[in-house]
Amino acid sequence: MCRESHDERRTTHGTDKSVLHETRYDVDDPITETVIEAISEVSNDPPTEMEPLYESVSPDALMDLFDRPSHVDVPARVEFRHHGYAVVIEDDGQVTICDTE
Repeated sequence: MCRESHDERRTTHGTDKSVLHETRYDVDDPITETVIEAISEVSNDPPTEMEPLYESVSPDALMDLFDRPSHVDVPARVEFRHHGYAVVIEDDGQVTICDTE
């Protein structure tokens, strides 16, 4: 989904989109807020003017995977589209926003 030059792990996934923004989520902040803030920064749209995240992905599922301690293995990567951007969340805390063209 996103093309990276400095992270070999991502380049091996056959990614082909340009990275527009990268950030890391903090376990003290909900992953959903990190995603919305990152997209807002790229799009220059306030979060209140964006469509709700639940129209693209289940916020509860994201929180189950990344925010809540669990004995279940977290997938290495979750990808979806929101507000016209590709979003990639890695289990190491990396959140990447890419173009979709």
